[in-house]
Amino acid sequence: MKNTELAYIAGIIDGDGSIGVNRWKGGYRIAIQVCMRNPKVPVWLKQTIGGCLVETSKDNKPLYKWVVGGEQGKKLCQSILPYLVEKIMQAKVITHFPVNKVGQKFSEEENILRETLWSIVSGENKCHKKVKE
Repeated sequence: MKNTELAYIAGIIDGDGSIGVNRWKGGYRIAIQVCMRNPKVPVWLKQTIGGCLVETSKDNKPLYKWVVGGEQGKKLCQSILPYLVEKIMQAKVITHFPVNKVGQKFSEEENILRETLWSIVSGENKCHKKVKE
């Protein structure tokens, strides 16, 4: 991917996206997402990066959500890291997050690391929400 595309993706995620870790089925899951009313950019992200595209609605208006996670999300964060401004801390944390494979069990140390990294990303996201209010 070209540097200009990576910078554009970083700008989209910085402005209209989120970088986080969700608790899911007793574990943790990386989630990088962008939600928009117009489908053009989310469709382009799916075509360019992969992931999934979900069409929902809010206030009786369509909402298009692009999501990527797992190893693919981790690699995306590594690629766009030099271009991020607002969400650089979350992306740095994601680059160190142990991604589980299907059926993989983590050691006690890995689970503690995952819990700690989840806590850091959650704290950063809450901090940014408070500043924006």
